[in-house]
Amino acid sequence: MAGSTRWCAPRLPTTEDSDVAVRRPRGDARRRSLTGRQMNELYGYLEALLKREGCDNTHRFTREFLESSGLAVEPELAWMRHMGGWCDCEVYVNVAWADWD
Repeated sequence: MAGSTRWCAPRLPTTEDSDVAVRRPRGDARRRSLTGRQMNELYGYLEALLKREGCDNTHRFTREFLESSGLAVEPELAWMRHMGGWCDCEVYVNVAWADWD
C-alpha cells in the first residue's frame, strides 16, 4: 500500500479475548521483558513499516520484531494487548510510543 497509510479502527476487548477482556492482567500479561531500548527500537520499526504499508489489523510487524529480537512472542503480545495494543498500529500508538528508558 505504497503512498498511503491505512490505520485500523480501534477495537474494544470482547469476551473472546479472555484474559484481557476485562482489562485485568493475568499470567504473562502482568509484565514485559522488553527493555526500554527494545521498546524504543520497536517504536521506530513500527513507525517505518506502518508509514509504508499501513496496518492490517494484526500484530504482523510486532511479531516480526519480537521474533528477530529472540523474545517470547506470545507473552509479550499478551502484555501489549493488556496495554491497548490490539494490532500493530495500536501497539505503536498505545504501547511503544512512550520513552521506556
